[in-house]
Amino acid sequence: MSTLILTSRACADTQRLWRAAIARDWEIDRHRGPTLPETIGPPPYVLYTEEVYAAAVASLLGVQLVEPSLDWLANLPGEYAQRWIRFTTMGKARDARHPQFVKPPNDKSFEARVYDSGLALPSHIPEQAQVLVADPVEWVIEFRCFVLDRRVITLSPYLREGILLESVGFVADEAEICAARKFAEQLLNDAAVDVPSAVVLDVGYIKNRGWGAIELNSATSSGIYGCDADSILDVLAHATRPIQQKPTTEN
Repeated sequence: MSTLILTSRACADTQRLWRAAIARDWEIDRHRGPTLPETIGPPPYVLYTEEVYAAAVASLLGVQLVEPSLDWLANLPGEYAQRWIRFTTMGKARDARHPQFVKPPNDKSFEARVYDSGLALPSHIPEQAQVLVADPVEWVIEFRCFVLDRRVITLSPYLREGILLESVGFVADEAEICAARKFAEQLLNDAAVDVPSAVVLDVGYIKNRGWGAIELNSATSSGIYGCDADSILDVLAHATRPIQQKPTTEN
């Protein structure tokens, strides 16, 4: 039996995972901010939380999070990226005088979007901060895939032409679902592409170009949309690896 550690902030995703864990007869505890309750269930621990608290809570639990490298997307072969992507610094991104998509590689320190020029980038981000810069493209539909050992365990559409699909239940045409899975599996089956054991892969269809990889993220803080919650628990269980120390608590 495992113990699922959830953030104290209730939302639809944590409620679905809570119900799936109950069905497995797992223990469930909630952390508040970067602290754990005084007593928690037994290991192994499975963590699902907000990105801002993930590293701190993982350290308290004595687990390591499986995460992709910051430059994963920039190193992706062109056939999977379908656009020009560069891993650089905010200082260099500010030199551009043309529209470009800019995002932080592993957090939400500023809004990921198309900026008209480098002059429009947020001024509070240090020059040396690492960023991903890409050609602006138009995504027709976007899918989230929870991946375990290079296999798509569960997937769901989440955006169509930039609009969240929550109101229609995160559904898509069967042909779109099959095409998204086929592309994701093609990428995952390519030994030349480094893929961590348990992650989230987002893929989508780019207008006038074809299917491409959007990004690779840690499973422990990714929204689940219409994906199967029970299947996600398997991915999360492999995304939190125990290290040689006992979990501690803070008051």
